[in-house]
Amino acid sequence: MGDKRPSTQDLVGTWRLISYAELDDTGATYPWGENVVGRITYEPGGRMAVQMARSDRPRLSASDLAALKPDEYREAFLSYFSYFGRYTMQEGAVVHHVESASTADWVGTDQVRYCEIAGRRLTLRTPQLDLTDGRKGVLVAVWERME
Repeated sequence: MGDKRPSTQDLVGTWRLISYAELDDTGATYPWGENVVGRITYEPGGRMAVQMARSDRPRLSASDLAALKPDEYREAFLSYFSYFGRYTMQEGAVVHHVESASTADWVGTDQVRYCEIAGRRLTLRTPQLDLTDGRKGVLVAVWERME
């Protein structure tokens, strides 16, 4: 496959996260560092699931989750993200129809990701949105096809 807009068949499979960046007028920043981990899977029947995390997530202080300090919960929540649902293709974009997510506000939403495939790499880019600190920009995730 050369550089092109993917079809549903092109997306099917499991992809490993290579990079995750915020892009704005000043350039790229890496909110979870430059060594993120993650997987996204597209099934032939139209289902998908994604998980993303910081690679340097701290271990919890206790196995009893009720004994954790609020800061530990906060860090665990802010350093891991996942959702699943159905997906459809729309003119150069894949739309993730979210059925459940680690962020409850995403449940029932449609998440548009403009997509391109170049060789074994899949790039997913959000529409412009509000980033942290009131900045406007896009989120870009680059994935590599797994065997």
